[in-house]
Amino acid sequence: PPVSRFRWNGDVKQALDEGLSPEEALRMFEVMLYIRAFEEMIVQLKSGRFKPMPGFKFIGATHLSIGQEGVAAGCMAAIRPDDYITSSHRGHGHSIAKGYYALLSRTPEELATFCREINMQASPDDPDLLDKAIQVHLNRTMAELMGKEEGYCRGRGGGMHIADFHAGHLGANAIVGGSMAIATGAAMACQKLGTDKIVVCLAGDGAANNGICHESMNFATMAQFKRGCPVVYLIENNQYGMTGQQVGEVTGIRYLSRRGAGYNPQNMHAETVNGMNPLAVYEAVKRAAELCRKGQGPVLLECLTYRYLGHSLSDDRKSYRSEAEEAAWRAHDPIDNFEKQAIACGLLTEETAAAYRKRAQDRIYEAARWAGLEAHDPDPATIYEGLMTDTTSEGIGPEWATPPTELLAEPVKTKRDGQGRILYRHAVTEALMEEMLRDRRVVVYGEDVADYGGAFGATRGLIEIFGRNRVFNTAISEAAIAGTACGAAMVGLRPVVEIMYIDFILMAMDQVGNQVAKSRY
Repeated sequence: PPVSRFRWNGDVKQALDEGLSPEEALRMFEVMLYIRAFEEMIVQLKSGRFKPMPGFKFIGATHLSIGQEGVAAGCMAAIRPDDYITSSHRGHGHSIAKGYYALLSRTPEELATFCREINMQASPDDPDLLDKAIQVHLNRTMAELMGKEEGYCRGRGGGMHIADFHAGHLGANAIVGGSMAIATGAAMACQKLGTDKIVVCLAGDGAANNGICHESMNFATMAQFKRGCPVVYLIENNQYGMTGQQVGEVTGIRYLSRRGAGYNPQNMHAETVNGMNPLAVYEAVKRAAELCRKGQGPVLLECLTYRYLGHSLSDDRKSYRSEAEEAAWRAHDPIDNFEKQAIACGLLTEETAAAYRKRAQDRIYEAARWAGLEAHDPDPATIYEGLMTDTTSEGIGPEWATPPTELLAEPVKTKRDGQGRILYRHAVTEALMEEMLRDRRVVVYGEDVADYGGAFGATRGLIEIFGRNRVFNTAISEAAIAGTACGAAMVGLRPVVEIMYIDFILMAMDQVGNQVAKSRY
């Protein structure tokens, strides 16, 4: 099949005519306004111009998504609140949108509890409970960027590592492409655990040129997965990998969606989408999610968008692009165009649109004020909390045991010698077998671990007992092996993976050192 481009590019009226509710459309508008106001507040804070906090020094690099709001809003509106996402270093908008839509699905009791987590008074019968919860969400997002204890990661993640597992947000990532294998592993786990959840992996155009992108997509499209891996790779192509231009400079193709043709006969259902139109993103992601739930994933979407500012606030962008280019993209502003269309079809008036904008500005102002003046700096004595785990899988009970009916052969232990000894590799095999019997969430995969039994025979015989669903080979892709294990473990699977020889560990060091080792913290 061809790789399609701009399959849907209608306006607000068309979306309403096709079944989008007015409330859903207005929610998208509201989310975009929150993201824009949040990012503009970061500019204020960075410049020291935020009046309630004179002299405040915002420390550290920050990567803003002004101009890209349509991707975050359209994507999160299209998936379920219990679906997962992974994000990038330019992910404030993803976090705001994912948390916002998660709140819409919660009960009054859950919303009240959420508010009380930062000591905001709330009860389930409050008439403005949802508004309070949205303010708390924005407060906690801003607090995380400021390194405060009330932030979503207790200030340990900051803007480039913000996560909220309660909302299905598995984490932003400072490493370009760093989350792609994590998302793939989480999607594989969703499938093996028998859920119908999907994962949306939001990554930039720069990530599409990274080795982990190829390894992850190849992993997700392995023919041995009889149901397609339920992951949507959403490439947020804002035209520049810092300064390198995707078209005409650092790649040889016009559309990154063409990469999908290299992975399976379906071209990963790849398409290029107008990322400046939140409704086009919504329509494309909704179709992609349906394909994944039907077992036809993975899906590759390229959303063409534009970052109005530089790579970070230290980048004035003048050396590599023109004012005329920026003006041409700003003419397609996702918020302004949505507002004009909504007014034209009667969904908004100029007065109500202005009210939405003011409310967004006021809430972000309050979030910044609260995070800067009322939220607390972490106690240095807690610096090691979360670094090491104090939990084990002991006492999980019989509910997770592998049913005898699922065993393909009788598990047999290795015969001992006269002193009761066995070889180390046999001990490893027996330990794996015992855990796989005790906990059906344990899977074993990696390089040549299935029929061959591993380079040292440490997995020999396991596939005959547990089958290929739980013991399977992968390509020689050390980074993907380690990264997918991280993502799978995040959502409840218990993977044991092998990369054959210690010599190969350096191929996986970003995933082992930057992702696996740090994610829990």
